[in-house]
Amino acid sequence: MKILLAAAAASALVLTATPASAAAPEGWDCDQAHLCLYADTGYRDKRLDTVEPGCVDLADYELKDHVWSYFNNNMLWVAGLYTANSDAAVDYLEPGEMSDDSTAYTTVDYMCFGMPG
Repeated sequence: MKILLAAAAASALVLTATPASAAAPEGWDCDQAHLCLYADTGYRDKRLDTVEPGCVDLADYELKDHVWSYFNNNMLWVAGLYTANSDAAVDYLEPGEMSDDSTAYTTVDYMCFGMPG
């Protein structure tokens, strides 16, 4: 019995010595095929994480006028960004596109995800 406990304790030490995924930047938490929008730079304060196609009002996610970082981790779909006064997209987030400091998207009101890439 003492040998089994000693072996279990030794293996537990080995398991706890295994580091977590330290290579991922702080705040990086966007799963494969998802689109993630953040209210802060550096992928912090994630407000929207979706894989569902459709359009959303960014105000519902407290992102109106301040999408500060994003990651379109979907390899097939683009996301169109719209203002309240325009039927045409002001910009697109292409498949795989990301930015940790997206100051250009401070006037966006709506986002539609799922358009063919």
